[in-house]
Amino acid sequence: VAPAGNSYDVIAYPAEGQTPQQIQQDRYECHRWAVEQSGFDPAAASYAPAAYVADNYRRALGACLSGRGYSVN
Repeated sequence: VAPAGNSYDVIAYPAEGQTPQQIQQDRYECHRWAVEQSGFDPAAASYAPAAYVADNYRRALGACLSGRGYSVN
């Protein structure tokens, strides 16, 4: 998986042979879930959030991807 496009993303490597299409789908679905969990959408943000808000988003994104079989750094 390519490194993140923004500072709110996490680096995740497919650990179970996921296809490029599966990686894209998982990233999208985990992003949406992290937005729901954290209340913050970095794709729509026009401001820099408080550090804890960005951390909550990153933790939620990492937990989702880890649960889908990725090694998250």
